[in-house]
Amino acid sequence: MTEEIKRFLNKLFLEEAAREEQITLDWNLPNKRKYSMARSLRGINETKSWYYLFVENDLEKAKQCFFLYGKVQEYLCKSTTVNMILGMTQDNTYALLSDAKDLIYGMVNWKYAGYEKDIKKGSLKYIIPLVAIGEDEKALALLDLFHIKHRKMGLKEENEAIIRAIISGETEEVNRLLQIFLLPRNHKKTNGIYELRSELFSLPALGFAKLAWLRGVEVDIDHPLIPKALLPIQPNSIYDNTYDFLID
Repeated sequence: MTEEIKRFLNKLFLEEAAREEQITLDWNLPNKRKYSMARSLRGINETKSWYYLFVENDLEKAKQCFFLYGKVQEYLCKSTTVNMILGMTQDNTYALLSDAKDLIYGMVNWKYAGYEKDIKKGSLKYIIPLVAIGEDEKALALLDLFHIKHRKMGLKEENEAIIRAIISGETEEVNRLLQIFLLPRNHKKTNGIYELRSELFSLPALGFAKLAWLRGVEVDIDHPLIPKALLPIQPNSIYDNTYDFLID
């Protein structure tokens, strides 16, 4: 990472930390306003995770932020209509990177706008949590639907192939497919609209690499956009919900 990006992350972290103090004020608000605040908190924890990971090199604090991102997303899924982009997006990836078992197992219950319709089309956003918790039969059934229904999706064949390879434990094949996702042209396609994030890591490659490790497929990939420290399964001894609204 360049010193320029580090300086920017420092500045961004300080600004977002100040915003966080204001945003976590008063949850005795109309629901619509609550949900807007929750979305802001989600983004704040995303930014903080980058700061802790790339500037302070504090993996435990980064995982705590990934956990809070996932818990806020879980709250939104339970409380309102949430949209989610198809595939291994930051929502799935950050939850997996947290290494928080309860959060990861809870992902299969996350509901989104168009949930029933997407299930019938074998959407990847429902397949990935099933793979993470070892529900392979359900995952493969949905993957068969995905194969039929998603004819025009970019990198469709690679998405399908890497999930099948993870399920079957094919380490070399997973590594081969990760390298395809990391090709500059493919990285640009899947990360191009996220100017800063695209300089830090590459989705969906990072998410699939982590999913593989969660399944015991310990891929060893050397690439600047795959922070290797995030791949081993090393949960924090404690995760703090922090926000009162996350406590049932």
